[in-house]
Amino acid sequence: MAANSTNDPYTDHYAKVPPYQSPTPNQAPNPTPNPGAPIGPSQQDFDRLCKDIGNGVSQVSEALAKGLAGAGNALGGVIGQAVEGYRVNQQEAQMRAEMARQEEIINARFGKPSSLRTSGVVGCVFGGFLTLGFGSGLIDELLTIGAGSLASNLVGIVILAILFGLSVKGLIGGISRIKAAKSLEEVKRIAGARQAVPLSEIAHMSGMKPEQALADVQHLLRTGQIPQGHLDEENTTLMLTDEAYRNYLRFRESERAKALEEESRRRAQSALNHTVGKEPGALSPQAQEFLKAGRSYVDQIRQLDVDIADEAVSAKIVQIEDVVERILARAEEEPAVIDQLGRLMDYYLPTTVKLLAAYDALEEQDVAGANIESSRKEIESTLDILLQAYSKLLDATFADLSMDVSSEISVLNVILAQEGLTEDPFSATDGGKAE
Repeated sequence: MAANSTNDPYTDHYAKVPPYQSPTPNQAPNPTPNPGAPIGPSQQDFDRLCKDIGNGVSQVSEALAKGLAGAGNALGGVIGQAVEGYRVNQQEAQMRAEMARQEEIINARFGKPSSLRTSGVVGCVFGGFLTLGFGSGLIDELLTIGAGSLASNLVGIVILAILFGLSVKGLIGGISRIKAAKSLEEVKRIAGARQAVPLSEIAHMSGMKPEQALADVQHLLRTGQIPQGHLDEENTTLMLTDEAYRNYLRFRESERAKALEEESRRRAQSALNHTVGKEPGALSPQAQEFLKAGRSYVDQIRQLDVDIADEAVSAKIVQIEDVVERILARAEEEPAVIDQLGRLMDYYLPTTVKLLAAYDALEEQDVAGANIESSRKEIESTLDILLQAYSKLLDATFADLSMDVSSEISVLNVILAQEGLTEDPFSATDGGKAE
């Protein structure tokens, strides 16, 4: 028990309270205790505690969210990498499959250069060995043979010569196969998976002349190294599949059909123009003037024929008259040919009239000197040349008609072939392979 304590609890309690002191002027009085206030933490303390707890929970939640986000990002990155790797692998697998498919297609269109080269090397080795052996034996026989023993050794010499020739042939064949293997590799490399390739590209890419490229391709076709290979009609394009060649034939047939159709329309228009031209007065003024001038020249030639007494010359003049009359008749029937007859009116007919007039004047001379005779001979020989020129002009006026006939026959052949009545003119008996 404390020294100052009493037995009265009430007294002891208040004995511990300091005595009341009046406040100084600057000091607030001690607050008077509120007997009704609760004992313990206040409401403000509780609110502060809740706020602190909320902040702590928020911090913990934020940290947890950041951790989960980081884990999610990491997981997403791993999954994305796995997906991207799978996609890349799929693309590479598809690319490898496509390359294998393309390689298979290419190999199916060409022979094997390695096999061809191997056979060529074997042919060169054996051919060269046998050529050397039989060649040496043949030379020895020819050098050691005597005049008396020729008949007895003739059979042996012939046999050696035959074997030597076969050996040389084998050697040349081996060399040819080696060259063909190289050409086959070049064509295969340049063509790739295409179904057709221009020969100019083969020549350029392989460094060969166009003629050599064509010769090499034709050799490959003949030897079956390009099983489905075909050359076009102009030998400008190599087609590597039957399908490409069939498409080419269909295209050519279509082009021919279009050309024939266009030719038919042209002939129809020409026939219409011809019909119109036969009507009275339907000839153009230029055509009428042409015919008038031509007949004027013919009248002059006919009159000179009457004046010239030499029968041989007169016979030539009659032939010329006949051909010129036929040319003019053709021009009247088909005025379009007049454009081809410019020289007839500008040179041939005037020259003929001048020469015949000169001949008539020379013939009237009483004295037939050397110069006169020579000039007459030159004119006579020139008349033969003029007759040939007139004949060619007449033939030229029928060129369009001849073309019309050929086109008509071509159309007829196509129609008959399409109806199955004749052989197809576009098909080839050997499958179209160039030889």
